[in-house]
Amino acid sequence: MSLDKKKTLQIKAQLPDVKSLKTFNGQLTSMTRDHFTLKYGNILDLLNIPVQVEAVTSLAQFYDPPLRCFTFQDFQLAPTLEEFGQILNSPRKKLVPYKGIGQVPKLKDLVLLLKISTDDLNLHFKTERGYPGFRRDYLEKKAT
Repeated sequence: MSLDKKKTLQIKAQLPDVKSLKTFNGQLTSMTRDHFTLKYGNILDLLNIPVQVEAVTSLAQFYDPPLRCFTFQDFQLAPTLEEFGQILNSPRKKLVPYKGIGQVPKLKDLVLLLKISTDDLNLHFKTERGYPGFRRDYLEKKAT
């Protein structure tokens, strides 16, 4: 019995020169920084996080682009919604867990929740293979 080993690529991460970005960050007024944070989240805070090139190089070997996560032999590693919210300064509201699994949401509720027009909803809310919902590319487009 042999274990199938994943073929690894030789990837060498390099630390980018972020001096100009740090200078830009330092020159922002508080009002401009607040506006930038509202538009892009806490992305400027990433400039102050020390990067371990060896760790990035090692993790890159396990990144799975189609799944958008790191895949190891026994598990997958991906940021949670809460972690994404913290990075982007868009915390999730403290809501109770969703208990409507298997139920199709009402279209008027989706219009209010997603803040989209009824026409847009009717155009993109489809049933495929017996499952109602939105196509992934539509949701990704709306998220950007």
